[in-house]
Amino acid sequence: MKTLRAIAAALLFVLAAPEAGAQREYHNSDGPYRGLNCAPNETIVPILGGVKCQLLPQCKPNETLMPGPDGLACQAVKSAAASGTPGDGDHPTGAIPAVHAEIDGLRFFEGAQTPTTRHYDDIFFYNAARYVFWELELDHPAPARTTPFAVEDVWYYPSGDVAYRATENFSIQPGWTVSSFYGGARLVGTTTVAINDPAYQECIDAQLRIANSGGIGSPCSSTTDVDIHNWPVGTYTVEIRVDGKVAATGTFAMLAKNEVYAEAERTEADRSPATNAIASLNATVKSLRVFASGASFPDKSQRGYATQFQAGTARDIAWELDLAHPAPKRWVPLRIEAILSLRDARGEHAVQRRILDDAVPADWDDTWHTGALGWEDEYYYDRTGATTPTPGRWLAGTYDLDLFVEEVKIAHASFELR
Repeated sequence: MKTLRAIAAALLFVLAAPEAGAQREYHNSDGPYRGLNCAPNETIVPILGGVKCQLLPQCKPNETLMPGPDGLACQAVKSAAASGTPGDGDHPTGAIPAVHAEIDGLRFFEGAQTPTTRHYDDIFFYNAARYVFWELELDHPAPARTTPFAVEDVWYYPSGDVAYRATENFSIQPGWTVSSFYGGARLVGTTTVAINDPAYQECIDAQLRIANSGGIGSPCSSTTDVDIHNWPVGTYTVEIRVDGKVAATGTFAMLAKNEVYAEAERTEADRSPATNAIASLNATVKSLRVFASGASFPDKSQRGYATQFQAGTARDIAWELDLAHPAPKRWVPLRIEAILSLRDARGEHAVQRRILDDAVPADWDDTWHTGALGWEDEYYYDRTGATTPTPGRWLAGTYDLDLFVEEVKIAHASFELR
C-alpha cells in the first residue's frame, strides 16, 4: 500500500496540540478523511485500514522502523540473505555504471503479456490485474555505438519472500540521451471454486431424450469447477540490481476494489493547505506551475507557463514542481500523487488521479519534476472513483491541482479553461 513508502522518513508533523475528544485515528470505514489532530511531536502513521497519531519510538542502531497493524515499531535489522526480505542493507545506487546512466525513476503499470498502453500507478485490483510491469527511466550521455547492459529484477511478495527474479538484457542505441526499459511478472495464485454449471439443464434434457429411447445417459452435475487467478493482497517490492548491487527499488499494492477507491477518496477529501515542503528531503517547494504540452514535454526553456488555457484547443496540460533542497547523499525515490479537481455547478470534484514515481539522485540539489494531465483515455478519470462517464476532454471551468508526497499535500496550483 502506498502508506508503506519511505516509512522512516515520513515525518508528517501537525502544528497544533490535540483538542479534548479530537480525532486521533482514522479508518477507511469512517467515511471521507478530514484530518487528524496530532500533537507537534507526533507523526501520522499507517495502521491496519487507516492512519493514526503516534509518537515515534527511538530505535537502536541495529533496529529500523517497520509498519505493523497498530502503527510503527522498532524491529531488528536482518540481512536479505538470512530473511529473504527486500534489500541488502545498502541504499539504492540510482545508477547503471555500464552506460553511465542515472535512474530518474522506477514506475509501474499493469497490462497484458505484451503491453500496448502504459497507465502508471501504484495500486491495482488484486482480482483483475494481469501482468505488472516495472519501467526504468534513464538519463545518460549519448553513446557512440550500441551499448548493452543487464539488470536483475527481484520481486518480493507482501510476506517478504522472493516471488520471482530474472535477468533482463537491454541496449542503448547511438545518439540516445534518455531511454526507458521495462520488465514484468504475473504472480497470481490459483483457487478452484465450484459455480453453477450453465450446461446443467442441457445435460438433463439430453438425459431425458436418451432415457425415452431406452438408453442410459451420463450423470449430470449442477456445478462445475473453475480456476480463479488472483494476486495475493498486499504490498509488493521490486528491486533492480546491477552487478549485485541494488540500483533502484519501488513498491506497488494489490487491493480489493473498495480499498482502491477508499485510498483515492481519502486524498481527494483533503482540504488542508499545502505545506510547501517535503520533510524527508528537507525540501522547500519553490513553485508549482502549469503549461500546455503535446505528446512529449517541451524543453524547460520553451515552456509557456500560464494560468488560462483554451478548452477547445488544449491537448495536455503539464505541471512542473520546482524544489529547493540539499543533495540527499543517496538516491531517493520520490513518489508524487497528483489530484486534479474541477469546480463547476456540481461543486468541486476530482477528475484525475495520477502517480509520478520520480527520484532525486544522490548528488543533486534543487531538482524539478514534471507530470502530465490529459484525456487520452478514461483510466485516470476512473482512478478517482468516479461513477459517471468520463468527459474525455477539457471542460471549461476552474481546476485545482494538489500534489501529495507521503500523504501530505505539499503543493497547490489553480488554472482555468475557457
